Amino acid sequence: MAKFGNVDMVIADINRATGSVGTFVSVELQAVDTTGTFEPAYQAVLNSQPIVDVTYGINWANVRKRFITQLINKAFYHYHWGMRIVAVLQTPLYNRLRDDIRFDELPPNQGGNTIIFMLYDYRPDPSRPGAYVLELDRVVGTSHNSLMTASLYQLVPSKEAFHARILANLAR
Repeated sequence: MAKFGNVDMVIADINRATGSVGTFVSVELQAVDTTGTFEPAYQAVLNSQPIVDVTYGINWANVRKRFITQLINKAFYHYHWGMRIVAVLQTPLYNRLRDDIRFDELPPNQGGNTIIFMLYDYRPDPSRPGAYVLELDRVVGTSHNSLMTASLYQLVPSKEAFHARILANLAR
């Protein structure tokens, strides 16, 4: 859809008699990105070779800048439609986002919420040692306006700290 893009999933109430869409909820799923690659270690395991050193990490900043921007934009449209959007993500990712962006956390059934976060985590499976199960952790609401405002109006690092970082990178 123009200016909107896609959503990962839509759950809709369809009137079979008229073919019209009634109530609906859009769902966005988000996982973390990684930096680097696991491929050398994976190939070493497949070829029964010693595991090689690999460099990788979680790309928290990339998830934040892509996902939060996308969520604000899509929730803005849902606000005008009188609907909500559900964001499904792991609790550690949500906690990291909240460390960076202090948006309002509201009860999910409170009016004005355009974004509902459904947070899940992996827990040990008591019936299968060493296995994990996916479990709903909690549900948190917020508004697109709170998420947008908190994203834009944060504590700003000092210009001097930025200058020091520039000089440190030049010295490498």
